[in-house]
This record gives sequence, C-alpha cells and structure tokens, in this order.
Amino acid sequence: MKIKYELYEEAGIQEYWAVVPYEQFVHQFVLNQKGKYELKGIFVEGIIQPHLFPDLSIEVEKIFEE
Repeated sequence: MKIKYELYEEAGIQEYWAVVPYEQFVHQFVLNQKGKYELKGIFVEGIIQPHLFPDLSIEVEKIFEE
C-alpha cells in the first residue's frame, strides 16, 4: 500500500482509495495544491463521495457485500 501510495502521488493521481477488505474500511486520499495526498476520511460505514465525482455516492457496506 505504501509503494502504491507513493507512486500514485508522484504521478499526480488526483484521488486514491485504499480498500482494506479484511478489516472492511476505506481510506480516501485527495491530492492537495502542493502535490501531496491528504487523508479525507476513513470509512467503515455510511456514504463515500468521490472528490472527482461529487454527484456519485457509494455505500461502504455495498463495497464489502459478498
């Protein structure tokens, strides 16, 4: 996860979600003006709204449904 985070940040990927299925949570990182990721939230339930697509809503529980 650390290597991917660093590579995505260096490449300027605007938004990065790290999904941890065995613990069922999602980290949402957004690139700031200085080109560094900021943690926007750690989600274990509820709704995540992508920074790049603010009209899109994703239920965390649906990500981990079997």
